Amino acid sequence: MCYLQGRYYLDIHPPLGKLLLAIPLKLAGIDPEIPERSNVPGRRPWPEGYPYIPARIPPAIAGTLLPALLYGLARSLSMSRGAAFVAGGLALFDTALLAESHFALIDIFVPTFVVSALWAFVRHRSTEPSTRAWWIALAGAALLAAAALSTKWTGASAAGLMLAASAWDAVRSRAWRIFAIRAAVTLGTAAAVYVAVFALHFHLLPRSGPGNFRMSEGFRATLEDAPESKRADLERPGFLAKLVETNRVMGWVSTTKRKTWPQSSPWYGWPASAPASSIVRP
Repeated sequence: MCYLQGRYYLDIHPPLGKLLLAIPLKLAGIDPEIPERSNVPGRRPWPEGYPYIPARIPPAIAGTLLPALLYGLARSLSMSRGAAFVAGGLALFDTALLAESHFALIDIFVPTFVVSALWAFVRHRSTEPSTRAWWIALAGAALLAAAALSTKWTGASAAGLMLAASAWDAVRSRAWRIFAIRAAVTLGTAAAVYVAVFALHFHLLPRSGPGNFRMSEGFRATLEDAPESKRADLERPGFLAKLVETNRVMGWVSTTKRKTWPQSSPWYGWPASAPASSIVRP
């Protein structure tokens, strides 16, 4: 809702995912001042008229596309139709993916963008170099990889895999020129899209908001309605300085304010072990 209100907020993830959630809210003409939760005891947790359905549309679309994208990726990797169908089916019946695609969450965007990028890149690798189709597939893969990175930092895995495959191809065939082209397009597109997403993010959030307290006084001075905006002695940072500060604070918050859950377990412990608190007892 902050995008509809123009109020600055801070998240530990890049803004693209939240921007995608805000699009249907804007198109639906949602009242930006509607409260997010009801604090009245005995009332529904979501107030009457809260737009939870429009916000769920982008995740639902991403979750619907993911099994088909996995099928296409598997086929492009020379898997049989049956094996590709199983790959897509595993995603279709994965309860975690189903949950993430049924709620207004940004998590489902990352695997959808990553799989799309890898599919486009595999098609690019199998196309005659320097042809129009070769360039289009490479540009599409780079854009989708950039979208994954601009949703969550873990989405950098798409660009990382593309670069790793490009390096492997260069070592095998000594085609270092093609490696340089792929690296330049992938990294250049990732940087351009990442910066553009933050530019839109700052443009849509000109007012003081809930993310102010973690930012510097100079940063807050650039926001309308903030007490610092009235001070003449503060130096207003430019776009690049705001971009650097925002990412620095995002990294600091994500590494120092990490939450733990009673049902959590280390990634290497499943399925050999499980936390005792997660065992259902009669």
